[in-house]
Amino acid sequence: MEDVIASLTGAGFPVSWDPSSADAVQDDAGTDADERSAPPAQQEPPGHGDVLAELADLYAQDLGFPAEMLTPDIDLEADLGVDSLKQLAPFQRVREQYGLAEPPAERRVRATTLGRIAELVEEHR
Repeated sequence: MEDVIASLTGAGFPVSWDPSSADAVQDDAGTDADERSAPPAQQEPPGHGDVLAELADLYAQDLGFPAEMLTPDIDLEADLGVDSLKQLAPFQRVREQYGLAEPPAERRVRATTLGRIAELVEEHR
């Protein structure tokens, strides 16, 4: 992980991440992540910002990057070196989480940033 952070920093993408802070994640209101994960009974579909945050968490878990590093416009393959095969598993989790059908191949191939993946989620739910 240190190599990835050093590479990104050297490429002009400064990264500030403390691995010890990953154990007890709290939001600004002091709510633990586990408390936030239980959705209310009749919740509206998440907005664009919520989808992006959920995608960052999901991709961070699957790919081993800090969620803060996964911004909407960072390209998973070009900027982080995550090849298309490694992107399949987290994308499958996205499809399952949001109940999405498989998007057309040309759309899926172009969805290499979390921003574009969020657009797919919002278009197809």
